[in-house]
Amino acid sequence: MTIALLILKRCAAKFRLRVGETAQPIPESDAELARCIFDSLALLYADVLHELAQLRGEDFSQLHIVGGGCQNTLLNQLCADACGIRVIAGPV
Repeated sequence: MTIALLILKRCAAKFRLRVGETAQPIPESDAELARCIFDSLALLYADVLHELAQLRGEDFSQLHIVGGGCQNTLLNQLCADACGIRVIAGPV
């Protein structure tokens, strides 16, 4: 087993533990874990965007996601849904 795989397994275990501590359903499969992480990221985007909108006194009409993560269409859609605005992906 490579060091990267060991790190991923440890991170997954810590994530599942944290989810359980907050009385949420614990993801059992790798797919459920991935979806939980994506949903958590999208909600974090929405929380930060809301805070920024309050600071500037104006709502955002769109969100630009750049870098490697912009290639993940599921995450882009989840962010759009959570934020309630259009997501523009790219450049990488």
